[in-house]
Amino acid sequence: IVGMGGANFPAAVKLSKARQAGVHTLVVNGAECEPYVTCDDRLMRERAEAIIDGTAIMLHALQAPRALIAIEDNKPEAIQIMRDACRQDARIEVLSLASRYPAGSAKQLIQ
Repeated sequence: IVGMGGANFPAAVKLSKARQAGVHTLVVNGAECEPYVTCDDRLMRERAEAIIDGTAIMLHALQAPRALIAIEDNKPEAIQIMRDACRQDARIEVLSLASRYPAGSAKQLIQ
């Protein structure tokens, strides 16, 4: 399995380094990178269970105790659907972020 960034970087290398570093929180980026882009919104609304399943798999692979799924507050349907989908897994929490540009890159999300 490789990343989708174009460099075909092996996901196992990223996971291994994060696990060795003792990562405590997995951050799942549900924020769109551009104001009128809606691909993440649609994906979360239509495939919430699969996203939660993937998040649980990543938590296991990382041996991390919790995950935060960050979604912009102008996506209320996605927020509610994702919250409903993860209700049975106390390790996973959905956060509503203030909508601002740019929000979708990892650096802006973590800040």
